Amino acid sequence: MVIQVNSGLSEEFHSLPFEQKVSYLVENLKNLPDELAEEGAEVLAEAGEIEYAAMLARDKGLTDKAIAILVNAGDYL
Repeated sequence: MVIQVNSGLSEEFHSLPFEQKVSYLVENLKNLPDELAEEGAEVLAEAGEIEYAAMLARDKGLTDKAIAILVNAGDYL
């Protein structure tokens, strides 16, 4: 799945069904634009992709978010 990186990226991402959002995030985890990082981590966590969610948050400098995702999932590090 390809989403054009431009000002409409967020709009295009928001228009995807939940399952496609999860697929897009997993496929583009290392290349995800910063503007989608926090929401992407939340979507992945909601989908049960805890490791991906925490890794995305951590890699984008959202350390507190990464820790919260892990704690909420019952992973107390």
